[in-house]
Amino acid sequence: MEKENKHNKDLGFQVPQDFFKNFEENMMTQWNLEDKLGKETGFEVPDGYFESLEEQLLPVVDDKVRKLPNRSNITTFLYPVLAIAAMLAIVLTLNSGNKSVDIASVDTSVLEDYLIEESFI
Repeated sequence: MEKENKHNKDLGFQVPQDFFKNFEENMMTQWNLEDKLGKETGFEVPDGYFESLEEQLLPVVDDKVRKLPNRSNITTFLYPVLAIAAMLAIVLTLNSGNKSVDIASVDTSVLEDYLIEESFI
């Protein structure tokens, strides 16, 4: 019987040839570019933008206070009660077909086989 090779050495990841040979040099070049060019993004906020922002937004924003619709006390109470009743009905329906098993009703040979299979003996 031929031994199967379970470990695949080709994982699909490849590094370009001489990648680590030039890695330090490329990294230093990148750092030098950042030093020369700076780390600015090129985006700027106009002067006084945040000082005048509130004045620009207040006319647009509606000052009306809106109330959420009131739920009646019956619906607030009824939904959880119905959910609990449905869960109880499901649990009782699923468990009604199960018969209880006593150790005395199990054959000795079946019990021994189980203990041997589970390595208890």
